[in-house]
Amino acid sequence: MKKTNQANALKRTARIYECCLWMITVLAFIAAAVIAVPKIAGIHPYIILSSSMEPTIPTGSLVFVNTRNRQAAENDIVTFTMSNGKDDVTVTHRIVEVTKDGFVTKGDNNEVEDLNLLTMDKIIGTYAASIPYAGYVISKLSRKAMLVAAVWLFGLHAFCFVLNAVVDDNCDPHQSARDPTWIQNKLRNSLKKRKGETDKTFGI
Repeated sequence: MKKTNQANALKRTARIYECCLWMITVLAFIAAAVIAVPKIAGIHPYIILSSSMEPTIPTGSLVFVNTRNRQAAENDIVTFTMSNGKDDVTVTHRIVEVTKDGFVTKGDNNEVEDLNLLTMDKIIGTYAASIPYAGYVISKLSRKAMLVAAVWLFGLHAFCFVLNAVVDDNCDPHQSARDPTWIQNKLRNSLKKRKGETDKTFGI
């Protein structure tokens, strides 16, 4: 009875672990999709580094800019390039006035308008949406960090596969899981079963 209770407890632990792991995996895929999928439609993400557009767009927000729509009007928020004297910087501000020579822009939180008029050739795109403070997270994720995270996630799924094989409902409760031969047999059977499921083909 004691061994049966221990086996059931291990099974529950394995199921909880698997559910949590899949939740993390789904969230990771959603986060990646939020960045990658909109680019197909020409919507590119940018990180807001200053407070010039608060409270409309908080510092550290991830904004999505529609690069296929560069037609702007008064009160539109646009992302554009601006010269700071040495280099061009990317800015997201609101158009407060339209003149025959260009657009007058200003940050919602700024007291004065931008010094230079904005012309159409400097506009990257129009503001589509934003996720507050998400830019802080994205800015910390280098390619190396994402690769390490992917490797860890793969390793956790591999461990989950082994754990499920060990606590499979069809395992013999009278045989010790510490027996290497038993573990090898369970893994072999599990692989065969999963391979059979993978090989199924459905007509569409």
